[in-house]
Amino acid sequence: MNKKIKEITAELLDLEAENISEEDYLVRDLEAESIDLLEIGISLNAEFGIHVSDSKLFLRDLRLIMKEAENENKNPEEVLSESYPHLSSERIKEIIEDLPNAPVIKIKDVIAYAEYEKEKS
Repeated sequence: MNKKIKEITAELLDLEAENISEEDYLVRDLEAESIDLLEIGISLNAEFGIHVSDSKLFLRDLRLIMKEAENENKNPEEVLSESYPHLSSERIKEIIEDLPNAPVIKIKDVIAYAEYEKEKS
């Protein structure tokens, strides 16, 4: 699945798959734009037959969820774990630390989402 997701991303972004790392940021490193993210979601659905929620896959509600957790005096890591069950607790900590440098979505997050959704189906 990792290889195929890198291939999909490479094809859509006109890059070489072997030059894409799981640690690459989709927007910051690979310069993906909104339309590219939409196409990645569509491609994941077509390739793996999984349900794709753009808001979950690309963490679109991340800041809103963080703000709600803060307003309700809840632990942001726990709230994010509930909202994004495909992400490990370690990755959630990284995202929180990296939030000032947003966008924070990496190739490994796309892989984690696809694997999680495939396992559910």
